[in-house]
Amino acid sequence: MSEPLSKSEKEKYSTVWKCDKYRLFSSGERSIRNLNIVDILRTCKVKTVLDAGCGSGKLMRTLIEEYGDEFSVHGFDIAENCLDPFFDKIKNDILTIGVLWDEKDFNKKYDAIICADVLEHIPTEKVKLVLDNLCRCTKIFCYLSIALFPDDFGPMIVGQPLHLTLKEPNWWITQIQKAGFINLRHITEKHPNGTEIWLHVLLFK
Repeated sequence: MSEPLSKSEKEKYSTVWKCDKYRLFSSGERSIRNLNIVDILRTCKVKTVLDAGCGSGKLMRTLIEEYGDEFSVHGFDIAENCLDPFFDKIKNDILTIGVLWDEKDFNKKYDAIICADVLEHIPTEKVKLVLDNLCRCTKIFCYLSIALFPDDFGPMIVGQPLHLTLKEPNWWITQIQKAGFINLRHITEKHPNGTEIWLHVLLFK
């Protein structure tokens, strides 16, 4: 993680994860319940799951506490202080620190990869590399949840946005297909006012 961008992003998120309010919501935890992701994992006979950009680890905690006998779970994140205290005793075993666009950091293959509320945080010039790595490291199934709206926490905590790549759903689908994910299904979640706010993509290898 020697390049300046990687270093600056790591420092930024080390600061962000010190904010308790930022830890309250987990898109990944919400998605695995609302979209029946666990049922898909079972149907696809998944055993190993990576939470790519795991953040506080709430999604991982759900899988461990409720489905620990079915899945082996691991996390990947840019910030060493991202995980909630629940993981203090197992942090060294369950978390890999690195940047998602660096093939040297992100190279282990998993049956399934969940990447929720992450891709919009990636600098636009690095999105292709991240998607390439996700495709290369996914053996069976990948789930992406992408925010389509500006964030509030970045300006409040670090004085700059955290959502760096805000694009229309069709732009994301095109980039995902270019990375090699061909067999995909997607849905767009809308705000009550009709605005598109989340893109959910199910990818099958």
